[in-house]
Amino acid sequence: MSIEQTPTRATQERLLLSYLSPEEKHHLVGSFVVEDFWPIFMKENSDSINRFRQLAKESIPEFIEAYQDVWDYVIDVNKLDDEFVYEGLRRNSVLQGLSLEELTLANKLLSLSLYSELEKDCLMALNKTILGELAEDLRARYNLSDDEYQLLMTPSFETFFVKYHFDHFEYAVNDNPDTKAGQREDLIRNFHANDPALFELRYAEMQFPVGGDLSAVFAMQKAGIAQRAAMKAEFISGRADFVAFEKLLEYDNFLDFEYRYNLEACPEYYVRKMLFAACQEAGIFAGVEKPLRLQDSEFISGVNELIRLREQSYVIELGPGTDDDTFADIEEVLIEGSKEEVLRRLKQGSPSMGRRSEGDVMIVGYEGETLLARTAEGGLVAVSDEEFDTFGEFVTFQKYDRGMIEGLSQSIDGFIARRPYLDRTPYEHAF
Repeated sequence: MSIEQTPTRATQERLLLSYLSPEEKHHLVGSFVVEDFWPIFMKENSDSINRFRQLAKESIPEFIEAYQDVWDYVIDVNKLDDEFVYEGLRRNSVLQGLSLEELTLANKLLSLSLYSELEKDCLMALNKTILGELAEDLRARYNLSDDEYQLLMTPSFETFFVKYHFDHFEYAVNDNPDTKAGQREDLIRNFHANDPALFELRYAEMQFPVGGDLSAVFAMQKAGIAQRAAMKAEFISGRADFVAFEKLLEYDNFLDFEYRYNLEACPEYYVRKMLFAACQEAGIFAGVEKPLRLQDSEFISGVNELIRLREQSYVIELGPGTDDDTFADIEEVLIEGSKEEVLRRLKQGSPSMGRRSEGDVMIVGYEGETLLARTAEGGLVAVSDEEFDTFGEFVTFQKYDRGMIEGLSQSIDGFIARRPYLDRTPYEHAF
């Protein structure tokens, strides 16, 4: 069962991965693969995999329910990742770097993302084994012939790549403008992350049969698939264990590929990428080339170290210039003129301007309890308590829509409350 996400303005107004160009999206599928991932993963996570194996032995229906819950969960967590990355990149050209509050939020997302991926990957690693064991069990229980066994192993549905090919093929041979536009919309929604430009890039590279009556070719191939599907549907009808087996075939032959082609796995990667870059800027993970090369525990330890450093000191890097145009899309808020409030805003990633008759001062960071201001020459200078008292008022340049941040934080807390299937202790450092 999926956890309800608190809706926010950012989620409602944009597409998935809207911070990437169609060309960048086009090259994402398969670009995050780590060599020899599965053998190493299965060896390092054998205990977790065996926990799911035990669930499958006790009850296949409960195992399938857990499988669906994990898929819903990992997709929903990626939606939160997407929202966080979108908002961070949108402001990063002006107010650069991850503040303490942003790191704290990202740390929770990283922990949720790493753990949800662990659950999903354990199930995927186990699924083929479970399918093989179940198939042999069903073969013996029902004394299946070789033909019946082959039918059991043949999906009643179109596998992802069969459906991907034929749905696009059907679109290619359709000459009816009244239905072709609707077909295109369905393809974009079902296979291309709801991005028309991504569809056009992928479609341009697809190849279909040429010559002859293509509509007849398509109809014949479709008819063959429909005939096999009808045979399988009749074969499994009324047999709960066969129906359950069919559902596991769907996870193995459709859902994982649908997930990847619609780029629903990618926002989680970009949270890792942002945190990895921030850690490297602080001298953490030196010599590591990519975030996917890190063990979960290594990544968690590195981000913990970065948060510790941010608690001690931080300077907000301002984008080029500090004129009105630079901050045009950032809300300017009059705030209480206390050192504690200015420091709190800095930890949110928002600099504050102290105003006085002899000249305004932009406060952009802290070192312990000492506030740091940007000089006219671009350097930093400490703001003494005596100087602080000379300012008549303070305004802050609010990096984030606070309503968005609060909604995102509430959503994250809801996802944290979800019952884990595996031991989540190593991932709970941020909760």
